[in-house]
Order: sequence, then C-alpha cells, then structure tokens
Amino acid sequence: MGLFWIRPNTFLGLDQNNRSYLDVKIPSKGLSPEFYVDVVMRTTISEKSIPQISYEAWLTQSPSGTPTPKPDDIDCWLVSAYWEDNDPPDQTERFLEEGVWINRQDDRYIDVVNSLNPGDKIATKSNFTQKNNLPFNNRGNTVIGYYFKAIGTIVDNFKDGKTIEVEWDPNFEQKN
Repeated sequence: MGLFWIRPNTFLGLDQNNRSYLDVKIPSKGLSPEFYVDVVMRTTISEKSIPQISYEAWLTQSPSGTPTPKPDDIDCWLVSAYWEDNDPPDQTERFLEEGVWINRQDDRYIDVVNSLNPGDKIATKSNFTQKNNLPFNNRGNTVIGYYFKAIGTIVDNFKDGKTIEVEWDPNFEQKN
C-alpha cells in the first residue's frame, strides 16, 4: 500500500478492497515479486488506470464504510492493542494474561470483529514512524512501520463485536 500511496499510477495496492474487487487470493506461502508483477500486469491490461481501479474497488465496500472481508481470504488478522486513554495505553500484556483481544471501539468494526473465526490467526501490532537509517531510499520522507507484538490463534468469538478469545503464542518474540 505504501508504494501505491507514493506512485499510484505504477503500483497496485493489494489491500482487502482491491483483492476482493479483482478476485486476487494471496498465495498461502505469501507474496513474491513474481506474483505481484503478474497481478499488476493482468490488472493494467485494461483501459483503466490503477487509481481508477482502486477507486472502483473502494466504492464496492460495505454500506457501513468498512470493508467486510471474506473470512477465507484472510491469513492473519492484524489488530491494535493500544488504548491511548488507558493506563497503561498498551494492552498487550493484559490481553496475553487474559487470553483475549478486545475491540475498544463501541461503534466501529463490529461486523469485521464478528467475522473472525476460531482457528484464524491474529497478531497485535503497533506502528511507528522512521525517517533515517532505512534499508531503502525514502527520499528524505518519514515512513510508517509496524512492530508485531504478539501472535495467536482465535479460540472463540463471543459475537458481540468486541471480545475474541485467543490462545496467544507464549514463545513469540516481538518483531519489527
């Protein structure tokens, strides 16, 4: 997605909206350069520009304004454990101790949270920004990165749009 934001006429974002709209399924072994180039080449054969395709994909999202993913198209749910108005704001330790993940939003993402299924993988993430010492040329711009703080497997979904029971991996070490 970052490349799409930088060069929208060259790079196709493979977010949920675009994948669903273009009927693209990410390979079980993950993305490869060959797979990505093939998808971009097949997509750009049409008369439409990449931004136009992305816009049309965005228009097809659910009426609530939040895309509702197809559960069979998700390999791992990335969720936040940061609640800025709590002390401490990072709820990762609490979630690990209680064996849960909780959607802090009372009125957002309810349908998405309810679509999580037992057996699905889940990971808590936290974002950061960085401008210097990157492994690529960011042209002096600040970029966004992620820390993966915990991973686990969903055991149960209470279907309240909030609470998911998770078996967290006790051996996972934070990755960034």
